[in-house]
Amino acid sequence: MRRGSELLDLVAPAGNRAVGRFVRSLQRVDYTKPVTNVEGSGITRLEVRDLKYGVDDFWKSYGGDASDERNKTKESPSHMAVVLVPDKLDLDQPVQVILHFHGWGFRAGDPYAGYLIAAAGSSAPAGTVRDVAQEHWEQQISSLKGQGAQVVAILAQGRGKSDFGSFPTFEYIRDVLEKSKLPELVKLAESENYSIVLSAHSGGGSMKVVPILGSGDADTAERSELKSQLPSKADGRVINKLQPVDLVVLYEALNGDGDVDAVMNWVDRQLTRIVPQLGQSPDTALGATPTLRGYYGKRKGSGYRERYRWLACRIQEEIASRVPEAFRQDVADRFRIIEVAGAKGGDVEHEQVISGTGATNAGSLADSLRAARNPQSDRAQAVTPDEDECKKLKDRARQRAKERAEAAKAAAAAKAAKAAEAGKK
Repeated sequence: MRRGSELLDLVAPAGNRAVGRFVRSLQRVDYTKPVTNVEGSGITRLEVRDLKYGVDDFWKSYGGDASDERNKTKESPSHMAVVLVPDKLDLDQPVQVILHFHGWGFRAGDPYAGYLIAAAGSSAPAGTVRDVAQEHWEQQISSLKGQGAQVVAILAQGRGKSDFGSFPTFEYIRDVLEKSKLPELVKLAESENYSIVLSAHSGGGSMKVVPILGSGDADTAERSELKSQLPSKADGRVINKLQPVDLVVLYEALNGDGDVDAVMNWVDRQLTRIVPQLGQSPDTALGATPTLRGYYGKRKGSGYRERYRWLACRIQEEIASRVPEAFRQDVADRFRIIEVAGAKGGDVEHEQVISGTGATNAGSLADSLRAARNPQSDRAQAVTPDEDECKKLKDRARQRAKERAEAAKAAAAAKAAKAAEAGKK
């Protein structure tokens, strides 16, 4: 049997990253317990359970589709979330809280069941978790150290087809912070003095972030512009107290034309607020505007590509028609779609959109957080479809709308005929 030093000699020629992976395989981390300095990031990862909100246990199937979740993990998704927080959080400095919703995780081919620990025999390495091994949340967040607000992330745990249960956005965040039992996060929850990032991958967009945009909970990045709220007499505080939203980020999370329409409605509301203010106070108007970033991976046959580029066309058209020319670029910096490509322009798959395919501390997550701090930082990566492409995308969107209307009409007629037939009996 070889000694450890001899085994390291075998993998050393493959490079430092290979050696690191080998060493970690010998020292499996127990993610059921709080883990500090994850992957040398200076970030603590902990599971938070017994939440007021969330889902119960996994189901055997979802909409007739069998679930493989119980084979993917031995953990329960019941009323839990994962929290990522700097090992040393300074409450005298600004804090930005990310609320993120994952995509589907119940199918046999899905690598993880949300952010729960992978079981032996699952498609992911046993003992690993999505945020560390696949999406590199801790590693990417660490790259922002010293660049603006400190980052805390709440990775909501759902089940099936991105079902997270129903809950008020800001009250959910407060509950998670309080239930973490970390003194700094409990104080942060009680102070309710932080900004928000709304984030989603895949089904998490349709199920959570897109509806939140429609609810009016993400309309300003400026605390002084938040709507006035009255405290609850029973609780002695404002329930679901609004917080400023710095950033909305959607990683291949627009799953149909309805999602594109809903996000565009939110952009339209932002433009309605911004445009009248540009002449007198452009910095104030832009500073109060949440940054929007939408990412899709470069690969053939992706429906996300068409939806995201169609949204880019619609944003371009609205800015061109409503914003004075002198301010168009600054406004466009607030609402941007980006294609994520791999090394040398290679493909990026659906599960790689958050992490990218390069270094673990680089990826779309880190890029989006930098964009929230400086919206010009990714200007060169902007997707800007030309007039001809936008016309083709518009025509296809109209055709899909026509087909949906015809299908709905046929379904209504069939339902009416069935009811009429039943009435004759």
